[in-house]
Amino acid sequence: MIDNLNLEFGNLPLKNFTTQLLEKYQTRLLTTNRPALKGTDTPREPIAQATVNRRLATIKAMFTKALDWNMVNEATCKQVHKVKLFKENVTRDGNSGPCRPRFRRDGDRRSDLMPTGIPMASRPLFR
Repeated sequence: MIDNLNLEFGNLPLKNFTTQLLEKYQTRLLTTNRPALKGTDTPREPIAQATVNRRLATIKAMFTKALDWNMVNEATCKQVHKVKLFKENVTRDGNSGPCRPRFRRDGDRRSDLMPTGIPMASRPLFR
């Protein structure tokens, strides 16, 4: 993610970050097709809203830390924090979108997510 941010913003001074700059970045991520993978000619779809939210949340956290370290003034930090994240489609079981839950509602593990032959007690709780 840091590489992506570095490609996008490079050596832009922190004081030059504005709400408008980040909203344009947000829009560009959502509307621009990504380059094709190696060996294919078809460009990939734009980045999902949840991924855009993760990138913006990272930027906001970086500016909060920069403010703590006196690397940026409070006005710039407020400008960055004005950018709104998208509402994510999170279902009641805690998963977003079409993802399958890792656990059934009754708490039993899904057998297709864990290797067979390993006793339940020695399996990791989360993957």
